[in-house]
Amino acid sequence: MDPQKIELLFNHKEICEKLFSGDLQASFHLLEEKTNQITNHSGEEADTYKGIFLCSLNHCLYHYFLFLHNCSFCQCCYDNFRSFRWNDPSIELLEEARQLLLSYYQCMAKDCNHHIAEACQFIQNHLAEKLSLDRVAAQIYVSRCYLCQLFKENMQESFSEYITRKRLEQAQILLKTSRFSIDEIAEQCGFSSSGYFSTVFRKYYGQSPRAYRKAVQ
Repeated sequence: MDPQKIELLFNHKEICEKLFSGDLQASFHLLEEKTNQITNHSGEEADTYKGIFLCSLNHCLYHYFLFLHNCSFCQCCYDNFRSFRWNDPSIELLEEARQLLLSYYQCMAKDCNHHIAEACQFIQNHLAEKLSLDRVAAQIYVSRCYLCQLFKENMQESFSEYITRKRLEQAQILLKTSRFSIDEIAEQCGFSSSGYFSTVFRKYYGQSPRAYRKAVQ
């Protein structure tokens, strides 16, 4: 088999990247370009290429998510292998390959909601501590890149913006309901110093923590 055919059948990196980014239509478009080249062949050769292509695409997607983003969709991979019908001439390659991509896309959507909920809960429970992207990602067993993307796509704010907002919300509660000093509140909410806390608080709310406390008590 010549190198171009091997590349066509086994290299699905670009499709994986588009699917991971959430661009299902772009991944479908790339898929269509590939399957059009494969279906130009006829007879037994076409059936062989169809089987190789579907198996390699399934493997490639599974390992892309597992090795790069620490997400294991093993059930999805297994179910896809069991459902392949590459010897059935009534089933078009593009149709079956699209279903394969869609299955991973749906798994990714479910997985993303679960991981976001876990990350947010961990952050809420550890606001007083240093919270890095690496630490939270390790806690919920995903890559830092994947977690970063989850926040941008699902929370409409970055990871660091989300943490700052939650710390400020907690600070507001303490300013209203406690007798802790500004220094103590800054420490309990995870700010590196009371000066930095006051600067960030003023930027968000237009007044200092002390002025806010005076206004609400």
